[in-house]
Amino acid sequence: RPHFRPKNYFAAMYASIFQPHVVSAFCNVFSYPRTSRPLPWSTRAARLRSSGAALGGSCGACQRGAAFLLLTGLPLSRRRVSSRKRDRGQRMLVTAAAAESTREVTMVLDCMCPWSFIGLRSLKLAKDSFADRLDISVNIIPFEFDPPGTYPPAGTLLQDYYAKRYGSAAQQVWEEKIPRTTGIGVGVGIKFRFDRRLVHTVEVNTALALAQRYGVSEALAEMVLSRHFELCEDPNDPEQLRAALAALGVPPGEVEASLSDPQRAAQNEERTASARRLLKGGVPSFVIRCNDGADLCASSIYAGAPTSPAYFERIFSNCLA
Repeated sequence: RPHFRPKNYFAAMYASIFQPHVVSAFCNVFSYPRTSRPLPWSTRAARLRSSGAALGGSCGACQRGAAFLLLTGLPLSRRRVSSRKRDRGQRMLVTAAAAESTREVTMVLDCMCPWSFIGLRSLKLAKDSFADRLDISVNIIPFEFDPPGTYPPAGTLLQDYYAKRYGSAAQQVWEEKIPRTTGIGVGVGIKFRFDRRLVHTVEVNTALALAQRYGVSEALAEMVLSRHFELCEDPNDPEQLRAALAALGVPPGEVEASLSDPQRAAQNEERTASARRLLKGGVPSFVIRCNDGADLCASSIYAGAPTSPAYFERIFSNCLA
């Protein structure tokens, strides 16, 4: 070794055979962190001389322990691994094991439903708070509540839709629903506007189905719903859909083929029929599984509706248990 110059054969034998085993055994017994290389003999001798006074006032066991550390090359300034460091290491191992397991969220949403936007935003906020502990994948299944032909091509104003659907009770329903929707929306960072138009969602649902194949449906849904509910923009605008999909890395050829497919309206009805079988009531509807287990949303211990981050955080916490 460059730092150790043995003067005789026995010193060389000690350095090459016995010393590593002695150091390793000492470290294993006393949980002492091993050094990458022992200290030079000159440094050991200097420390032994400088610490003579301190060793002279100590008990025999302390003197022998300190001398052993010096002779084996372990610096006296090193300490045992603290319990805090060991606990932190164990937590890191648990977190790494949790990251290897799978958590899958399936969401059925209606792009015309404000509660779908609230549920999507609540899920996103909960995911962000668990980003360093859980790897969560999200599958979006687009759904259209109203059958084809309900709205004209230009869409229907929200107030007109309420008047047509609720008749004489429209004003009362409006005064009950709008403040509640507004308040819960503000709680998750959504500023709803109610001068929007309701439209059929064939184009945006087609784009969401395509985005799902590339794993970016959640991001696209967030962008589209935000523009519609907060800016009153048409979610079916083909140019905006093309730009959004391109920004998310979906190949332009795939985008053009999907948005111009003559069967897209029929495919939208098929997706709606399939999604309807997954619904547990209204939209949004969620299915959350850990490691392909049972649907956690179906458990009675997670009471409440998926309209706040706290609902999803309780479920995600269970995944860490």
